Amino acid sequence: MNKYSSKAVKTAATVGMSLAMVLSNVAPVFAATSVGTITYCDTTTSKAGIKLANAIADALAKMGKDVTEVGKQTEIAVANMTELGKLVNETINATKTIDGILALTVKGLGDGSTTVADALGQAVLCDSTDDEYAVETAKHLVRKYDGTWTSFDDLVDAAATEFKNLGTNASSYIPTIKSSDYDAAKELYDKLVVLVDYIDNLKATTSTSDIAAALKAHEDHWTDFKDAIGDYKETNESKFLNEYVKQLEDAPVANGKTVRDLVNKDADLGYKYVKTVENFIKNVKADKIDTIDATEYKNVKDADEVVDYMNGLQDIVDEMKDAADLLKSTNDSKKAYDKVADKVKVLADAIKARKGLTSSATQADIDDKETAIEKAINKFTAANLEAVQNYVEDVMNEFVTVKARKLSSGNYSLTFENADYGRYITAEDEFDENLTYLLLTTVVKDEEESYYDQLIANETSTKDSLIKAVTTDIEGITLGTNLTDTQAAKIIKAKKAYTELDYNGTNPYSLTAKEKRTVKENEELVDMLYKKLIWAGDVTATGWINKGNGDWDYISEDGSRPSKWVASGANWYYVKNGTMLRNSWIASDAQGTRWYYVDDNGVMVSNTTVNGYTFNSYGVWVK
Repeated sequence: MNKYSSKAVKTAATVGMSLAMVLSNVAPVFAATSVGTITYCDTTTSKAGIKLANAIADALAKMGKDVTEVGKQTEIAVANMTELGKLVNETINATKTIDGILALTVKGLGDGSTTVADALGQAVLCDSTDDEYAVETAKHLVRKYDGTWTSFDDLVDAAATEFKNLGTNASSYIPTIKSSDYDAAKELYDKLVVLVDYIDNLKATTSTSDIAAALKAHEDHWTDFKDAIGDYKETNESKFLNEYVKQLEDAPVANGKTVRDLVNKDADLGYKYVKTVENFIKNVKADKIDTIDATEYKNVKDADEVVDYMNGLQDIVDEMKDAADLLKSTNDSKKAYDKVADKVKVLADAIKARKGLTSSATQADIDDKETAIEKAINKFTAANLEAVQNYVEDVMNEFVTVKARKLSSGNYSLTFENADYGRYITAEDEFDENLTYLLLTTVVKDEEESYYDQLIANETSTKDSLIKAVTTDIEGITLGTNLTDTQAAKIIKAKKAYTELDYNGTNPYSLTAKEKRTVKENEELVDMLYKKLIWAGDVTATGWINKGNGDWDYISEDGSRPSKWVASGANWYYVKNGTMLRNSWIASDAQGTRWYYVDDNGVMVSNTTVNGYTFNSYGVWVK
């Protein structure tokens, strides 16, 4: 029995026994080429389906026809199927009907069992906008009808059967449909609104009494039937609207999220689903969503509830596109940040090393790690800091902001909370993990300041400040200048800056060759003016004093000459009675429990072996 006959019997049971009696006389037909169940879009198969649809359209065009004008038995000559033959496994050496073409298997897909019908079905499901004509061709040959994927011959048979039903039962609901028989009429209408596309195919099919009756019913009753359905819907608008809205809000859009979830509950959905949401909106407007069938979209599109949901979905699409634009590698803020990302990583690694110290760590261990953090921060120029801050504020903060929460222990926890576009991304996936670490890691447990805050607070980096101190800050001062107190203070500051920069020594701030040249220009001037200040008794030399030949003295702020470790840049030096030691061993205490060594530059060695002695990362001699 034709499967459409069995469905028609169900319709007849609700309309009345007269239809059931008519259908009992419908002759059985052989099943056409089947279509596999298609539940998700496979782009590879869909692309093959597009090519096949175009090849079939090309074959029919050579006959002066298109897919709406051929009958079930229409045969296509071999010569017309040249392009099609390139896409299928079989050799086409005989005429083919549409059903015969749909049964062929597609070349280059999977295990070779995928049929043309299956590939066309994928083209319909994926609904590519790249070739809308091909999709429409595919949809006429294979489509989801009455809940089942169905091929051309069965669709033509269904058109014959169901339009004949219309003619048989027209008097039951034309010109007026009542609530008592609306459901049955609507069930038939939902079928016919699809099958009307195949009326011309019926005309081209070998004539039978069923086909003749179907064509007559279409001509005599179809327009009146549509009007009757429309009148009933208009009269009972509120009933259909409520049902439609319920179906719309319950409809799944993407990744298991319904319209209600997305619009009313702000559910998370990755921005990469933007095309899926766009297609959903398009399909709602075209009445292509199987679960939304209470009425046609055009009948309810102006209702407030529908407008709110559809506008809400469109807002989501627009925001997803904005989110994607912000995250593109071509975004100016992103490009600027990428140039400084390596420095962010160095800083994050230094912080992790400090946080990784256990309670048994010595003060020297702690000082070493703190110095590494300070050094990493000082590597950022003002331009670097601006790039980091702009990226956080212009990009990241569109998605997430940092929330500080004080725990019962008194410590602070920093976490991300969603900002405007936060629902469209997973922060851990989209943003640099090292920058995320800086944003969410506190400097001190019981304070909410993050390392990012500490970094940005260094508005003009130490490196930039030092360079400025020896260049622009002392512009206009010469050897002949009678220094004012303000100018004298600038010379003292410049002298200390040169010591800190040590550009010809360890170069702790990684000055470029150009920066070194700029810094060097005023060094002799500053040195001479500083000595003049000392000779005049206007200043007492403090800090590092260059004695020449690599020898240095260190004077404390109180004028004393200490014996202690002194940090300068990223390095440690030991001074004894104010004189920097070189090529010397230094004991950590009187018992000599730990030993350190300073090289010819006075720098404490670490992570190396000198003259057969090995020193760990803390500078301690281990063997």
